[in-house]
Amino acid sequence: MGSNLVRRFIENGHNIILLVRPGSQSKIKSFENISMVEADYNQTDVSVPAKPDVLINCIGIIREFPSKGITFEKIHYGIAEFLVKLAKANDISRFLQVSALGVGPDGKTGYLKTKFEAEELLKKSGLNVTIFRPSIIYGPGDDFINMIAGFLKKFSVMPVVGHGKYRLQPVHVDDLCEVILKTIDDEFAYNKTFEIGGREILTFNEIVDIVGKTLGKKVIKLHQPVFIMKILAALFDRFPWFPVTRDQITMLYDESYASDILLFDRYRIMPETLSDGLRDYL
Repeated sequence: MGSNLVRRFIENGHNIILLVRPGSQSKIKSFENISMVEADYNQTDVSVPAKPDVLINCIGIIREFPSKGITFEKIHYGIAEFLVKLAKANDISRFLQVSALGVGPDGKTGYLKTKFEAEELLKKSGLNVTIFRPSIIYGPGDDFINMIAGFLKKFSVMPVVGHGKYRLQPVHVDDLCEVILKTIDDEFAYNKTFEIGGREILTFNEIVDIVGKTLGKKVIKLHQPVFIMKILAALFDRFPWFPVTRDQITMLYDESYASDILLFDRYRIMPETLSDGLRDYL
């Protein structure tokens, strides 16, 4: 998300200042003509050069590793809290937040609860905030489609949790970045929350079939009982190699599709279909 957003902003003539964790400078070597500020979320005083017009937070994780200090509470809420303080200290009044579909006070997972807590923090901050709640984001470098493609390239087989009929609305990262770009100065978007989904609402089974077709693979789907997958996830989801966590299983069955595509209509953007979007990078 971040690298694609930076690229789109540069292409549109914006000056970019990246907040970078100490030790992560090498990750931005592919970008030219950008400024960089080292910042750790525990810092209490971070000075940003010039005066940026907007601060954008698209940080998020889908899996916790508490032993490494990587938790939903720290990454979703703690960093948002740090960025609010940074924005106020540097007189940045405009704040864009990439959240997620399904967040709410009654969220069933730590992922959804902490994303909602960050939203509530921002709404009470006094800043001019726009919140985006996307469904599954896909594009070069994504974890979701590339995980499916990786299985199919090796085995032509895709394990599927349960019946696979739960619905998602994948949105291409470039389409989401274009919406974010256009909302910066649009008063219509000020202090509002928007759900964002792609052109199609698809079942997980349909998504697997589309990925397989794009790869030229005949797909075999192995439907696994939900209770067995939850047991396996309970045992192994702390390991990066295990493909799904308990929280992810819960969120799959809760589904993820938007109530409308209001911003795409407003900005006259036609979102990519999944099959068209996958041809760019699979």
